[in-house]
Amino acid sequence: MIETIQSIIKSLPAGTYFDSHYIISVLIKEHKDTYPKFCAEHLAEKNTTEVAHSQIAKEIKKLTEEAHGSLVEQITDGTHGKSVSYNIRGNATPCTLWKRV
Repeated sequence: MIETIQSIIKSLPAGTYFDSHYIISVLIKEHKDTYPKFCAEHLAEKNTTEVAHSQIAKEIKKLTEEAHGSLVEQITDGTHGKSVSYNIRGNATPCTLWKRV
């Protein structure tokens, strides 16, 4: 999954802000095999979708590390650092804000 997320993020111009809801939307629309396989790994969990999406967010966070190419930085300046976007259930929820570096 991390390679797929990396490719999505690499397709964004440097300086672009995004959140995990954006990455999840691209996974659903453009990686129709990868996304359900990843979710299937979490079928034993009580809240499969929420757990899988939490894991996707953790994969994005790994991309702040030099070992994974330092592709993103987490925006955490003062009261900023969260975006509000629609999740796959259509609910507007706060989400960590990232920047493509």
